[in-house]
Amino acid sequence: MPPADAVQPGRDLARSFPRDLRALANVDVLQLLASFDPTPESELGSGAQDWESPSTMRFIADLFRAYGEEENLFEAPSITGAATAT
Repeated sequence: MPPADAVQPGRDLARSFPRDLRALANVDVLQLLASFDPTPESELGSGAQDWESPSTMRFIADLFRAYGEEENLFEAPSITGAATAT
């Protein structure tokens, strides 16, 4: 995730869906999203207040869509200042 982005599960995502993931056409994906996301075309309302409710899946699905094209998520993590095992 870009260092400037902070994701807080209880709040809506601050990033919009990228153009390629805004309008979904796959019927299976749309059917799955319909089971827990009343507004699959929008990231508004994505904050999960109760982690044992459908809002959890909605937050995760919206998170993956919003950041799905972020290239640095496919790179190995860089852990600065981590202790090395001897």
